[in-house]
Amino acid sequence: MNVNDVKAKLEALKIETLRREQELLDGLTPAERVEVGEPIKQIKYLQSFQANGKKYIMRTSLTLSRFEVFQDLQISAAFSVDFENIFKNLRQSYDLLDEGKPASAAVKLYNLMSGVKDKMDGKIDPILSLCSLFICTEDEDVTKYDAELCQAKITDWKIEGIAAESFFSLAFTLVDGYLTAYNEISNVISVRKIATETT
Repeated sequence: MNVNDVKAKLEALKIETLRREQELLDGLTPAERVEVGEPIKQIKYLQSFQANGKKYIMRTSLTLSRFEVFQDLQISAAFSVDFENIFKNLRQSYDLLDEGKPASAAVKLYNLMSGVKDKMDGKIDPILSLCSLFICTEDEDVTKYDAELCQAKITDWKIEGIAAESFFSLAFTLVDGYLTAYNEISNVISVRKIATETT
């Protein structure tokens, strides 16, 4: 067995151990988790979990109505406002202006201003909202998006004491996965379109 095989097996064992640990702790109340020394709940490797007495299921696909919301939220998540992101986006805008691309710079600045405004208005964090599209209660109508239900789910997750990084990890994995799939489909369509036009 070569070193890369060993590394892959060790990583798989670590993930399996973390998944089993999360499953075991999922059955405990927040008070019981404190008692066993694990007050912050992790959900990264779970397919379903309990939060505030409700069962939540991780879904991997979206209906069209939710995908439309996802498209808006992925932009907001990408421009989530912290000083590092503000600087990064301002720098990119400056570089775009320097390259003679004022329209691209304007779009980037508009998205940044929109992210700042949302924070000032106290809107729900776009990363948590994005996760709420995929993390559903058992009886939830997945064909619709309900902003009030989104807020109620986030409240449940806060009450349960779920780790923030679980949601960050999930959100960026989902955005990455959807963008990769979207780009692959777009490339296939472009290639077919070019082939059709040249014949």
